[in-house]
Amino acid sequence: MSTPQTRRKTRTDAERNRDRVLEAARALFAESGYDVQMSEIARAAGVGIGTLYRKFPTREALIEAIAEHRAADLIAAARRLADADDPAHGLAGFLRHVVRYWPTIAACPRSSRRPWARPSHGTRLGRRCSPSSRS
Repeated sequence: MSTPQTRRKTRTDAERNRDRVLEAARALFAESGYDVQMSEIARAAGVGIGTLYRKFPTREALIEAIAEHRAADLIAAARRLADADDPAHGLAGFLRHVVRYWPTIAACPRSSRRPWARPSHGTRLGRRCSPSSRS
C-alpha cells in the first residue's frame, strides 16, 4: 500500500518542481531577457539542470510552457469575471488582471538573431507567433 503514496508524492514533487522552474524562468526572462542561461534558471528554481531539461528539453519548450500557463490564467480570470453581476465591473476587473500580468505574458520573442527566438512553424509556439497568425 505504500507504493501508491510514494507515486503520489513523486508526482506532487514533480509538479512543484515544474512550477518552480516556470516561475524562476518567468522572473529571469522578465528581468534579463531570453539570454538567461538554463543553468541559472535551474539554480533559481532550486532544481538540478537535469530536472530542468527533463521537463523542458529546449528553451523554446520552456517559453511555450510559460505562455500556455499565462494563457490558462487569463482564460480562468475571464471565466471568473464573466459571472460578475455588473458586466462593466467584470470587464474592468479582467482588464486590470491583464494589465497587472502584461509584462509576464509575452509569448512570442520578437526580434533576436538567436535560433530559439525564432520558433519554427512546426511547433505550437511557432504557429502562434508566425506572421500569418497575427492580425
